[in-house]
Amino acid sequence: MRTSRHEVKIGTRVPVESKQGEFTYLDVGTGIWCGLEERANGLAISVRAEISNLPYPTSKASRRDQCCVNYQSKPARWHK
Repeated sequence: MRTSRHEVKIGTRVPVESKQGEFTYLDVGTGIWCGLEERANGLAISVRAEISNLPYPTSKASRRDQCCVNYQSKPARWHK
């Protein structure tokens, strides 16, 4: 039986001011992970996706208190 796994990541690193004058870099964007597995009774595919971004700050003072928004799907598996 053969298994094939692949991933696609699209995004960037964004500087976020953690303290005055100090910056932390966050990875934001989209990631898709998928796998295809050959089985005796057919094929099985699994897919996982993650989307992250930064909220638009409402004021300069609150910018330091806001963090990355992250959406993650649960792994899905289909069998044929």
